[in-house]
Amino acid sequence: MGSVEMTIGSDLPIACIAAVTIGGTGAKGNGKRGSVIGTLAGVLFIAFLKNGIVILGIPSLLENCFIGSLIVLSVLFDAVTGNQKSGKKAKEVTV
Repeated sequence: MGSVEMTIGSDLPIACIAAVTIGGTGAKGNGKRGSVIGTLAGVLFIAFLKNGIVILGIPSLLENCFIGSLIVLSVLFDAVTGNQKSGKKAKEVTV
């Protein structure tokens, strides 16, 4: 064929970021709780989520919305649990 499609792989960066943050790596890159096993679990979770979106018949345009929401939730969870361990109040969380 000799042709190239420009949009191939354009959704991979958000899926990679989601897999790493869900796997437990800190949002600021501190990596205190992150591991290869956690990242692998995040990759599997994202794969199951994408498959479930297809099976449920949800429009594929909403896929990145779901994955982006997971990133925001995992960053907030990391910020809240990190502040609780250091003795700060959860109200002082800034993202």
